[in-house]
Amino acid sequence: MTNSVRVRPITNKDISTVIQFIIELADFEEARDQVEATEESLLNVFGFNENSNPTAYCLFVEENEKPVGMAIYFLNFSTWTGRVGIYLEDLYIQPTHRGKGYGSFLLSYLARESLRIGGKRLDWVVLDWNQKAIDVYEKAGAKKIVGWSMMRVTGEKLKHLADKLPDNF
Repeated sequence: MTNSVRVRPITNKDISTVIQFIIELADFEEARDQVEATEESLLNVFGFNENSNPTAYCLFVEENEKPVGMAIYFLNFSTWTGRVGIYLEDLYIQPTHRGKGYGSFLLSYLARESLRIGGKRLDWVVLDWNQKAIDVYEKAGAKKIVGWSMMRVTGEKLKHLADKLPDNF
């Protein structure tokens, strides 16, 4: 039997599968306790709730019409190029479907989408220990950006930083 493979945007009916994939990814990264996403929050962020606009997007890669992986992304902006681009937040392929080129397929799809919207680049981060993913990314032509480190403020420190701004500002 020949496998039929395609990439498609998710619909509101796919949210439970997106949550499932997020949990599977979190388990792989040993970070399940950090998952706060809910079906409602995803319906909102993907623009499926009334009066919500999409701020992120999700694609499925399907094998024989069954989702086996996803890419979640959003638009970013480069001041150097003066253009938008795509930031890939998560790329996930179920373990039984890895090694079939589906991750590379999603990367190519996103590269094409970035060019379609006038973008100049496709960005993402990868965990240092995930050598298999790094190999896929480098094979696709990606390069590590030396000299840059990702920074993040979360939780109480995020609230503390926000509270530094005077109320009347």
